[in-house]
Amino acid sequence: MDGKDASPRDAIDEMHRYRDAILYRRGDTILQQPNRRETIGAYVLFPGRSGNRSYEYKEKCEIENIGAIPLLPGEDGEAKLLSFIQTIVTKRSPNEHLGKVIPTRGTTVVIGTADMEYVIVGYCKSPEHWQWIQSNNKYNMRIDDKNGTVLGVPNLLYAKYVLIHSEREPNTNKLFEIKPYSAQLCSRKKLLESGYPSDDSAKNSPNANGHYLIVSLSPVDKNNQLSGKLFDVSKLEGYKSGRQSGKTFVTTINDLEKSIIS
Repeated sequence: MDGKDASPRDAIDEMHRYRDAILYRRGDTILQQPNRRETIGAYVLFPGRSGNRSYEYKEKCEIENIGAIPLLPGEDGEAKLLSFIQTIVTKRSPNEHLGKVIPTRGTTVVIGTADMEYVIVGYCKSPEHWQWIQSNNKYNMRIDDKNGTVLGVPNLLYAKYVLIHSEREPNTNKLFEIKPYSAQLCSRKKLLESGYPSDDSAKNSPNANGHYLIVSLSPVDKNNQLSGKLFDVSKLEGYKSGRQSGKTFVTTINDLEKSIIS
């Protein structure tokens, strides 16, 4: 109708079941709290045309966080998908994003307490990468990496700090504050145009034309008790050794304080 394809209705229903089936885990154990979940939405991508609408059931998306997004080669679906993701990741606060969400019967939507501050633990792949970070006061994270999008990392979008380490520097004092409301999506092409170091080995990768989540950085206030501290990243829960050491994860300020070396 109206030049727009429709997604299968049962696919929408399946998203309800999929969302409700994902439970909060700590380590390998599902917490014995039947109503505790961190997933509040689920969307299906389908090969169709969007017509005049960005995504199907827009009103239901805003209230239930369930919907279908058309994605067909040669159409404008990719641009609309990125616009939709941009809308989510740039919400000014969890409350703004969850303001219209209706909880499942018997549950409530609970946002982390004000004293719970999160830290993105990121990886710097080379001296050239570090130079780009310093010059632009930004940090980049892939959202379409073969190992999984960083948008699925719990609490990443609510983080206040970024701690950057590298293979040569597992112990690091490179702690930055994330500027409020600075998160934005960026294509690889635009990133390279900003002077980001090109990796020739990635040109033939399936993600060669990928996208990134970019946050702007500022120095940690000198009066902050974490300013100038040296942290042992390997002591943080979520850190993986070997080839997985560069994987982005999120920790809390409390756990970060426990990793202080000096």
